[in-house]
Amino acid sequence: MVVVLSAWHIAAISIASIPLASDMEPPAAESVPTQWISRQVGPVLDDVQGAWLGVLQVGEPVLAPVRRVARAYSRAIRLEQRWNMFSEPPAMDQYAHMRYYVTSGTGDVMRVDRELIFPAARRDDRFRFFNVSYYEEKALRNARQGYLRRLRTLEDVTRIAQLPRDLVPVVRYYAKRYRLRNLTDTETIARAEIWLGNAPVPPPGTPESEEVLARTSALAQYYDDARPTWAARSHYPVGYAEREADITWTLVFVEEPPQ
Repeated sequence: MVVVLSAWHIAAISIASIPLASDMEPPAAESVPTQWISRQVGPVLDDVQGAWLGVLQVGEPVLAPVRRVARAYSRAIRLEQRWNMFSEPPAMDQYAHMRYYVTSGTGDVMRVDRELIFPAARRDDRFRFFNVSYYEEKALRNARQGYLRRLRTLEDVTRIAQLPRDLVPVVRYYAKRYRLRNLTDTETIARAEIWLGNAPVPPPGTPESEEVLARTSALAQYYDDARPTWAARSHYPVGYAEREADITWTLVFVEEPPQ
């Protein structure tokens, strides 16, 4: 039984990663790589992609039903992976931070603290080794992906209770950790928010622009400063966006109070 389950697990993850022909675009004939190595390798890769696209078109009627089951399984166990993670890298750098509304024993909000939770380890201005932060980031990616997928299916969300629950474990994990690390016995978190950030990825080989340098400086403050006296005081609605350097932050989830 264990052998059968293991075989299904490996097969399902592999099948779920295979794209359908409709997921792929044929190589553009007019695309001309600018770098020498790209000019040499690019045409070969285009031929391989075109041949693979033909194979997918022939096998799609058989593969599609099996792939739906495999993808449902991989999504349920949070092991889904984009097949094009290398062929079509994202055009935006992604970030996430928590925002905590800290109250005293009287219940009044004393301050708003922020904590960068994605990336889990500092990486924008220094090299980092593979460590446990990889698994922390993978868990957050999966929760964020499921949350945003369900959020797109909803219409007219007017109350916090109507939001998908995928990010609840994320909020509670970081809020509890922050409470234990930073708050006194008389302080508590009255409201916890998750903000997702996006910033454009500069083209390969371009020098660092002022916007990228400003972003690196802004992110460094999250690591170098506990920011216990950050000035924001308002409770923003879900969907509210604000800018920091070239990062666009959007409030996506709220829990009052986090457990």
